Amino acid sequence: MPPIFPILKLRVAHPTNDVAVLRKIYVDALGLSELYAFVQHDEFDALMVGHPQAPYHFEFTSKAGHVAKRAPSPKHLFVLHIPRTKRLGSRCSLAAGPPPSARAGT
Repeated sequence: MPPIFPILKLRVAHPTNDVAVLRKIYVDALGLSELYAFVQHDEFDALMVGHPQAPYHFEFTSKAGHVAKRAPSPKHLFVLHIPRTKRLGSRCSLAAGPPPSARAGT
């Protein structure tokens, strides 16, 4: 029997208070592609990340003057299974910056 729907894409949308921090995590550290982004479109900023050929992407949005609430529980997770490699470790270290003890003024 043929499927009812064509191949679907999954979009996981999540509000945030800081799109820039999530760009550092998902693009700079984890190496996902920035698929789309905008700033101050109808008072919203947004970032979509993923792999261009993958059937999924993550969308993070923030709205000026609106505080995004925390997830209802610590069990609300995005789970990404990414192979551990030296390159991934280096990317994460670069995105995180120096440890607090090495930062100026500490």
